[in-house]
Amino acid sequence: MRQEWQRPRSNTGLIIALVIGLVALAGIGVGLYFAVADDDEKPTAGGSTVSQTTEATPTSEPPATTTTRRTTTTPALPPDKYTRLAPCAEAAPKLPMPPRAPHRDIYQDRHLTWCTWVNAANKDHAKVEWALEPSSRYRSGAAEQRRFFINIRQNKPDAPLPFAELAFFEGKTPVWNCVLYVLDGNVVVTVYLGDKEHPSATCQAEATNIAKAAVEAIPK
Repeated sequence: MRQEWQRPRSNTGLIIALVIGLVALAGIGVGLYFAVADDDEKPTAGGSTVSQTTEATPTSEPPATTTTRRTTTTPALPPDKYTRLAPCAEAAPKLPMPPRAPHRDIYQDRHLTWCTWVNAANKDHAKVEWALEPSSRYRSGAAEQRRFFINIRQNKPDAPLPFAELAFFEGKTPVWNCVLYVLDGNVVVTVYLGDKEHPSATCQAEATNIAKAAVEAIPK
């Protein structure tokens, strides 16, 4: 018996089917890639693409930095010993002096009083001056007066007086036989004596008595 010859089976169809499947899968992958790329890159008005990136938002703010300012406190100044002066009409009668010449009185804003005494020849023979320095917020009137007093004293010797912080005598001048400067707190009292009413021999003792009364006449 003759056997019928059979043609061997070919795998060509199977191979073709596998190739077609791979191509299809590749197409799907490319499509997905461009779809994702299209979402990430959107065209702008000028035709260029802008990549969209998502920035992470911090979940909490950093702690605030506090700055401590160091403040300095200016120590309070001591109160002034004197706050006003008396005019001549009130102060002059308290001095061991004869009646003054009232038309020569000077009184400025409660900080300066100047009384003058004249003789029969209408010549000045005595003057007493009170000068007050009030304190301000950052400046002591007493300290200012002390600086002024030391400056005008220069190298003149002190004249210790129980009623004053500092005192000194000015020597004889062409006008006055003696001049006494007295510092008490924030007030400087100056006594000028001259002419025959106040001779040089007794001038300083007399000026001391007048200055003491002048300090006591300052309103407290």
